[in-house]
Amino acid sequence: MKVSSAKGNPELLKQIGEAFSVIPGIERVSVNPTTGSVVLHYDTDRHKEFHNHLDEQCRSSAGRGYGAPNTEIDVLARNIQEEAEFLAENSQSAKAVVTSSRSSIERSGLPAETWLISRSCSPLA
Repeated sequence: MKVSSAKGNPELLKQIGEAFSVIPGIERVSVNPTTGSVVLHYDTDRHKEFHNHLDEQCRSSAGRGYGAPNTEIDVLARNIQEEAEFLAENSQSAKAVVTSSRSSIERSGLPAETWLISRSCSPLA
């Protein structure tokens, strides 16, 4: 996946990589600061466990109170949402993440931009 805000920011990509690396089924995370990309290498035999963990993370963060994001953050969140939608059309794993996220967003009652920011600020455990 591309994280445009992380392009040229190796520290942010390192944090993103570390957050994803603790998810069951993730074998390796590759990041490229030049392009701002993150590639998740996962065990296909643990596909269901991988998606269940992501879904649980989404559920556990729902309902947290976060303030309204700034205009710049709104734009960033919309870009992330658009990239996720594109990936969902082209990847079964991404589709599962987006579907799970949509459910979590609806359950949280937060605007999508606020929910996305809450997820990007929360380390995956």
